[in-house]
Amino acid sequence: QHAREAGALGSRLTGAGFGGCAILFTWKAHIPQLRQAMIDRYYSHQAGFNPDQHLITAIPSQGALGW
Repeated sequence: QHAREAGALGSRLTGAGFGGCAILFTWKAHIPQLRQAMIDRYYSHQAGFNPDQHLITAIPSQGALGW
């Protein structure tokens, strides 16, 4: 819910148990705004949150067979 309200095109929860991860999809140009919105709306309320450690930006590529 927070991700969609912040402008994500879609999201997926993954992992189980004590870890888990939310994967958010957006346009590359919208990454900074989405990151900041998620920090403001959700993560800033979490004890011990460190954006450098807990938020990872990944840009898709063609992969190993894309050469």
